[in-house]
Amino acid sequence: MRSFPTHRHRLTRSAWSSIGGLVLACSNLLGISEPVPRASAGGAGVPTEAGGDASASLSGSGLGGEVISAAGASGIPASDDARGGAAASTGEQGGMGALAGDETAGGTPGTPTCEDSVKQCAGNEVQHCEDGTWVDEQACAAYCLAGACITPPSCGLLGERTCGDSVSCCRALAVPGGRFIRDYDGKQYTSPHYSATVSSFLMDRFEVSVGRLAAFVNVYPNLRINEGDGKSGHIAGDLGWQASYPLPKSREELLAELHCLNATWVDFEDGDLNLPADLNLPANCVDFYVAYAFCIWDGGRLPTEAEWNYAAAGGNAQREYPWSVNSDDGLDLDHAYYGTTGGLPIDVGIKPRGNGRWGHSDLSGNVNEWTLDYYAQLYPSTECNDCVNAVVQPTRATRGGGYEFNDSAQKVAYRTSGQPDTPRSYTGFRCVRDIPPTVQK
Repeated sequence: MRSFPTHRHRLTRSAWSSIGGLVLACSNLLGISEPVPRASAGGAGVPTEAGGDASASLSGSGLGGEVISAAGASGIPASDDARGGAAASTGEQGGMGALAGDETAGGTPGTPTCEDSVKQCAGNEVQHCEDGTWVDEQACAAYCLAGACITPPSCGLLGERTCGDSVSCCRALAVPGGRFIRDYDGKQYTSPHYSATVSSFLMDRFEVSVGRLAAFVNVYPNLRINEGDGKSGHIAGDLGWQASYPLPKSREELLAELHCLNATWVDFEDGDLNLPADLNLPANCVDFYVAYAFCIWDGGRLPTEAEWNYAAAGGNAQREYPWSVNSDDGLDLDHAYYGTTGGLPIDVGIKPRGNGRWGHSDLSGNVNEWTLDYYAQLYPSTECNDCVNAVVQPTRATRGGGYEFNDSAQKVAYRTSGQPDTPRSYTGFRCVRDIPPTVQK
């Protein structure tokens, strides 16, 4: 196992170039590399990629531009175990009950506080109100949103195919909102600053798989994404999709992008999923714009860096790794797939011991993941509420380590970045969905 990748490959629309790695000292990060370790990391970083821009680096707190809608107090927040339930290291987090907009605190049947004909989501279950009492109605295969089971378009070709422990590859799990410190795990990352408040949201349990991406490829480019699509109503500064964002002009151009070195994608005829390749591998070789377009087409968006970080840290549990319940829950190959040289990532969700607090898989290792934010070496603000760094920079923030990354890159607080138009074998993504503020009748 090597401590960090010794090479990276960059794909343009016409060619690849091989590039060298560079280890950065955490005490004096230059911010010109890609991926880039965070300023307070204190460990060996992942390699840089040619073509980085020194202007992506910011030298002090308050620089850059994280859009803030409200300020919060600094310091380690109080426990939110009542919000999120007990820590879950395997399987899915259940019993969270109603989240934002639900009419009861817990969604427990028998609570006479609901109005007849109203529906809500209790975990992944649809409930309806009957004689003032919540009654279980239907368990959802993918996810429950606003009192209804949703099957996103990306599952249209998958049929009965499942991921992980035999659940829908499109499964999304609720993350109950709260406050946490973005730069803190009590071990390597000990800054008491950079607190954030995050609203409840749904997040894909798995990294987007090749099988889900196939449905997107099948309709491409016959999809319509308009200016502002994907915009979150409660995240200040989120403008949604921009008309200036580049996308492949044809399916052939998209397929050329998906065929980077060590790609998980294999071409196939429309609707024919009898492939030698594994459809449960995470989709890689996807640049930021294709990933964002996929999530919007699928009914969601990319997560903000704060949302991704919050889910991986277990909220204010401030976990060192997504699975860390106890201080000695360290890193090994039973929890995450990392530290390899070349080759492919592994199927999504097959390391359940590495699941996060709310049941999400592969938040460390396998592929690292695009977020919505532009990258700043230091967080642009010390406190924020549902924030996104919307000030244009050369790179976008990525999180979660990757199968070719070293040990230190697998920690929750570790940050990397990527040029948004450059697909890589070690970068994939997952989507999130806002939870409406009110239940639906």
